[in-house]
Amino acid sequence: MKQRTKLIVGGVAAAAVLGAVGVAAAASRRDAEPDGDEDASDTPPPVAPELPDDIDVELPDVELPDFDDDEPPVVVQPPVVLPVPDEPPVVVQPPVVVQPPVVVQPPVVLPVPEDPPVVVPLPPLPPTPLPAPAPPPAVPADTAELVRALLSDEQRAGWKRISSAVKAWQKSRGLVQDGKFGPKSATRIALEIGTIPIVRFWPASAGANPQAALSDYRDGLLAIAKKVGGQHGELLKLSATREQGQSFGPPTGDSGKASILTRFPKGSTP
Repeated sequence: MKQRTKLIVGGVAAAAVLGAVGVAAAASRRDAEPDGDEDASDTPPPVAPELPDDIDVELPDVELPDFDDDEPPVVVQPPVVLPVPDEPPVVVQPPVVVQPPVVVQPPVVLPVPEDPPVVVPLPPLPPTPLPAPAPPPAVPADTAELVRALLSDEQRAGWKRISSAVKAWQKSRGLVQDGKFGPKSATRIALEIGTIPIVRFWPASAGANPQAALSDYRDGLLAIAKKVGGQHGELLKLSATREQGQSFGPPTGDSGKASILTRFPKGSTP
């Protein structure tokens, strides 16, 4: 390390001597240069002076600090001057218009209706036979016999009379056995047959208002007709129309027969 230091110092001294010699040579050249009016081409080129061989330059001893051979010399770098950037120009950005996103709706797939099932019509069912209508209840024999006798009496004089046949029928039905065919006996017999003879005797209370008594009796027959229906009911409606309260008048008419305004159709009497 010390040897390297000496070499560096010797080099510096030699450079100084050479510099002095160069300065002297330059001065002699200026003295030898002609003036401006003289022709420079006639002047010979300058010759460098010869240096004496016996120049003895004493090199000073410079004590430098010892450095470890392993450590490199410290090189002081000059400060780095960074360029100052120019201010960038102000750029005015245009307003940003945010467009809403375009939403693409998926296609709507409508369900395809299925073909309706083929309905094969079934053959019509054979008609169901209707049950045979129930035969009308059989008219009791004693009721049919009594009705035939009373209807026959209406065709003769003296039809309004007490009858032993009526008395016997009343006994079999649990009625008062007076032999008089009145509204109670007629209403009871209407439950068994639709053909009702003319009432022969009305109660004493009906004398005060015979029309009311007649109306109550006829309404009773119509109520039974609605209940039983059928031919029986139709005949009861006809019987209610026939009853006009004929027994309220004289016992007999001019001919001695009951005045009958409505007649039963043929085949309807027992």
